[in-house]
Amino acid sequence: MKKSLLIPLLTLFLSMPIKGNSWLQIDKNSDTNTIVLKEVIVLSKSAKVIKSLSSDTPKRNSQIRGPLVIWMGVLIDSPNLNRKELKTFSIFTLIKKKIPQVIEIDFYTLGNNGLPLKKLNTPSFEFNLYKKGWNEFEIPSHIVIPEKGIIIAFRFKKHSKDWQNQVNSIGLGAYKTDKQSYIIRHHDWEDFPIYEPYQKKYSKRVSMMIKITAIP
Repeated sequence: MKKSLLIPLLTLFLSMPIKGNSWLQIDKNSDTNTIVLKEVIVLSKSAKVIKSLSSDTPKRNSQIRGPLVIWMGVLIDSPNLNRKELKTFSIFTLIKKKIPQVIEIDFYTLGNNGLPLKKLNTPSFEFNLYKKGWNEFEIPSHIVIPEKGIIIAFRFKKHSKDWQNQVNSIGLGAYKTDKQSYIIRHHDWEDFPIYEPYQKKYSKRVSMMIKITAIP
């Protein structure tokens, strides 16, 4: 093509309107120096991030064993947890058998008579114990801890056969403060004091080993 014809054709091409996503439009409309970021929160080095609030962790002294298929309970009345949303539940066990161990959990308010009153979850939560020592579970429901504290009730689920010989074990430990324990007899809740040789030393601080955490 002759040089005299090339210049008019090039001029005509550049003057034509551009349609679609041509490279000229992208180059003209895009800002390659702009990056869109999600919201960024900057915390000072001195700021402390609190993931959860925890109740007292009891120190283990002994254990309670047997076919623990009757509902038992412990009152957790830690003031720092009142009116907070329940996050996790933990229980200390000492026997891990090959067959699955399923534990059932309920939460109750404290009545004026000092016994469990209103159940806060329906149906009961069921969890599989997975190790000796502390087993922690996320609570899959919105439960707010009452002002007077919360009663955690639990039992081991019966095996389908020979449950009378079912052996379960829960740690007994000393808390920093008194802990009221309960048991169901004849379909009614009643006090369940734990009498052990070390009870004189720790007074009413001895109970079954459980703890909870709450969202701040």
